[in-house]
Amino acid sequence: MNMKQYIFGYGSIINKNSVNKTTTEKERIIKTITGFRREWNINIKDNFETALGIVKDKNSTCNGVLIEVDDIEAVDKREAGYVREKIEEDIWIYVPKETNKATKEYPIIQSYLDVVLEGCFNISSKFATEFIDTTYGWNEYLVNDRNNPKYPRAQKVLKYKKEIDELLSNHPKTKDYFNLF
Repeated sequence: MNMKQYIFGYGSIINKNSVNKTTTEKERIIKTITGFRREWNINIKDNFETALGIVKDKNSTCNGVLIEVDDIEAVDKREAGYVREKIEEDIWIYVPKETNKATKEYPIIQSYLDVVLEGCFNISSKFATEFIDTTYGWNEYLVNDRNNPKYPRAQKVLKYKKEIDELLSNHPKTKDYFNLF
C-alpha cells in the first residue's frame, strides 16, 4: 500500500493547471504554514529569471496549497533548483539549493508571476492579496514578458489578468515596480 505524499506549494504549484503539467493532483487543501518566509530568491539559470523560494523564519507565515501528488519524482525533476525537505510525516516542501536576489540578469518575469497569481485568484482575491503580503524580495528587476513568455509553463489565457494587474499596480509592496509597465 502506497503512503500518500503531499507537497506544500507556495509558488507556481498553487496553480492547478501548472501542477497538472507535471503530475496528477489528487487532493488540494488551502493551507498557511508558520515558520517559513516566501521570497524572490532563486535564480533559474536555464531561463535567466528569479523564481520564488522559501526560507526558514520562525516569525513568518506563508499561504499556499497542500496537494497530494501521484508522482513526487516528477515534481522533483520540475523543481531542479530546489531540495525536497520533509516538514511533517507525509508533507514535503521545496527549498532553494542556493538563494540570490532578483537582478538585471535574473529578473522576476511576469509570465511566471501570472501563473502564480492566476492560481491564487482561482482560490480567492483575499488569498492573492495575502500572497503579495507574505512575499519578500520584490524589486525593480521585473520584466513584462507576457507577450513573449520566457516561463516554460506560461498560461496563454489569463482568466484573472485584470485582477492581477490591479493588485500588482495598487498593492503597497508592488505598486512602485508595476507602475513602470
